[in-house]
Amino acid sequence: MLKPIYWKLAPKLKRFLVKKLKQFSMLGKINFVVTLSINSTPFRIPMSNGIGYENVFMTEMWMVEVLKRVSTLNSGSFLDIGANIGQSLLKLRAVSKTTPWLGLEPNPACSAYLSNLIRINNFEKSLLIPIGLYNSCDLLQLDFFAEGNAVDSGASLVKNPAFRPSRPVIFSQTVPVFTYSDIQKFSPEAPGIIKIDVEGGEYEVLESLVDLLQSEHPIILIEILPMSSEEDTFAKNIRLETYFNDMNYLLYRIEKNQERFSHLVLLEAIGTNKEPTGWDYLAVPLVMQETVEKNFPC
Repeated sequence: MLKPIYWKLAPKLKRFLVKKLKQFSMLGKINFVVTLSINSTPFRIPMSNGIGYENVFMTEMWMVEVLKRVSTLNSGSFLDIGANIGQSLLKLRAVSKTTPWLGLEPNPACSAYLSNLIRINNFEKSLLIPIGLYNSCDLLQLDFFAEGNAVDSGASLVKNPAFRPSRPVIFSQTVPVFTYSDIQKFSPEAPGIIKIDVEGGEYEVLESLVDLLQSEHPIILIEILPMSSEEDTFAKNIRLETYFNDMNYLLYRIEKNQERFSHLVLLEAIGTNKEPTGWDYLAVPLVMQETVEKNFPC
């Protein structure tokens, strides 16, 4: 009797251990693996040099339900722009083990961790390219805003002073950026789903994807962050709205209820989207509107 109970409790005990190690600033001194399940699918989560906490204590679980629904609408690969330490990859693999995944991540610390995550879980059809996606090929400064966090999910390439004027840059790192046309040959299939989480650099990424959107019509999961003022936020969002209109795409806001997916809201305008609960959107080709609204509560 004790053995099955022990194994049932082990993941919870490990999560408790992770939390306590972080509380006492010891997380970076011990490397180990936590086993946990997402959507009833088991995963091995490495805790390496203090990195992996965000995978053990996963947030934005609404994405699992969205991916379940979206994956039935569009075939093709999953293009993960801003892969960080694999949060979206884990959610995708909780829904599909066979969908090809192409991840782009410019932060070297994130890329190193993510490569290990892929390896120890034996993820198939999963390719990581350690670069950022941009509207040109260049070397840019990736700014970090979180003290002592080498995998800061808020790290950004945006240099606009209106983006985060009250948050000091803790340190910067030079990273390579490429256009989609430079790396598309590495995608085993044309993307059917794209996830964009690039901390304010949404437009520059979308500029790189014009040809792809026009030819393949992928569904896009995108985080759109506000600027520091309403005026700058409106200007940025109007630019994004114009882009999607020109591409013949509709924009839905993803509504949640306590971290769970609730429904989609079709938008005429993004507005000021100040609250974090209003930062996540689904961009859908106009020709797919009826199909999407049959598969999602709206």
